[in-house]
Amino acid sequence: MIEFLFIVLIFSTIFILEIRIRISQFIWYWFFYKKTTNIQEAKKQLNTPFKVQSFLTHGMKYKKDETRADEWLSAEETFKRRASDCEDYAVFADFCLKDTKYAGKFLCMYGKSKGHATYLIRINHTKYVTIGTFGLINHYVDDTFSLYLNIADWLSAFGYSDWKKFVIKRSDKTTIQTFYNEEE
Repeated sequence: MIEFLFIVLIFSTIFILEIRIRISQFIWYWFFYKKTTNIQEAKKQLNTPFKVQSFLTHGMKYKKDETRADEWLSAEETFKRRASDCEDYAVFADFCLKDTKYAGKFLCMYGKSKGHATYLIRINHTKYVTIGTFGLINHYVDDTFSLYLNIADWLSAFGYSDWKKFVIKRSDKTTIQTFYNEEE
């Protein structure tokens, strides 16, 4: 019985923390970004991963590309449309954060039937953050490959369990590093 109560307490705490994060993101969006129409002004305000994710969560709508091929929109086009998909979220995050201490890389994941992209930021030697359509996610790992396994495990809950490879790309979309699923 004590174990059950302990588990309930842990899940309740996690749920309350998640609600607090969502409320604070909404407050940031409502008071600071909602009426911003100039992308350069938005870039000045969106200078941390939390602020960028707040804007993406509350100021953008997820919309798949209308064509079968992924179309990587510019940050300006994404900001103008206020509706985009995962790689456009990553491009927008890169636009906002590339001149800050939170500059990161694109992380593209390819599966048998679908792909996903996010913006990857290294905070310190054991903490990484991803920004994108699934929210701001912290990853605590000891090495780079463990990071990909951590992300792959996390994404499997959203139907991305058949990943074949991870590709890290620079802002100009040139490939830095590729990891393949060893089970393939």
